[in-house]
Amino acid sequence: MSAHVFRPIGLTHTAPDRVDSLIPGRTQPYDRDSGGGYRIAPAVDNSYKWAGGGFVSTAEDLVTFGSALLEPGFLKPETLDLLFTSQRTSAGEETGYGIGFFLTTDSLGHRWAFHGGGAVGGTAVFGLDRDSRVVVAILTNLSDAPLEPAREIQAAFDRDAAQLSAPRLADVQGTWEGTFMIGPKDSVIATFVLQATAQRDGWLLLLPGHDPHPTRVVALGGDSVVTETGPYASTRVRGETVTTRITGHYRGDSVVGSFVAHYSSGETLGRIQGRRRK
Repeated sequence: MSAHVFRPIGLTHTAPDRVDSLIPGRTQPYDRDSGGGYRIAPAVDNSYKWAGGGFVSTAEDLVTFGSALLEPGFLKPETLDLLFTSQRTSAGEETGYGIGFFLTTDSLGHRWAFHGGGAVGGTAVFGLDRDSRVVVAILTNLSDAPLEPAREIQAAFDRDAAQLSAPRLADVQGTWEGTFMIGPKDSVIATFVLQATAQRDGWLLLLPGHDPHPTRVVALGGDSVVTETGPYASTRVRGETVTTRITGHYRGDSVVGSFVAHYSSGETLGRIQGRRRK
């Protein structure tokens, strides 16, 4: 873990929880007693969890770790797809759980991946907003601590974003020419033309080799417009359909942002950039 994860990302305060040595700076763990007070938690051996847990860390290190999962680089795009694509039951229904992460969508249409953790004398909650690039990490030295603070932080970001002046679609309308890019070097995988209207519907996404695809606005906030296109037949993954969601940050005649293409077999995610045609 140190050689392949901790050191490459820069997690300087993360290590296995050991009972045979002192860990500098480690907090005192606590339990609640029957009267609602606090008592020092008994010592436990968490080494049996090391295959999937049992580590000590800091909130700062967890945020660093989450930030490394927001875009390809530390992990390959296809690996992130595995983490953040819901598994399915034998009947084909989504479980809402990827590999190591619960998956949900917030009130702004942003994709959240999150998980909690607990041990005797400690509780953790960790989540990342993959669209606004916010990472939330809370650690407490108390068994079964309430998780409401994490929900309040997420709600605060939703509320602040909603209170920002959303772009007027009349200011965004026009024909936008851009590129889809993936990977740490922003390799271009396709070009696009997005025809935007002053309404939430009537948008069109034009891709090479495709007829125009009807596109809808699903969320507005800050300088962002979130659009969704599809499902439509993919030309990159033969035999599959794809739904493409673009989060574009529109400033004047320029747009930058991110995209995620949802296939039945997984996701492709990356960046977009473009300009409005004069």
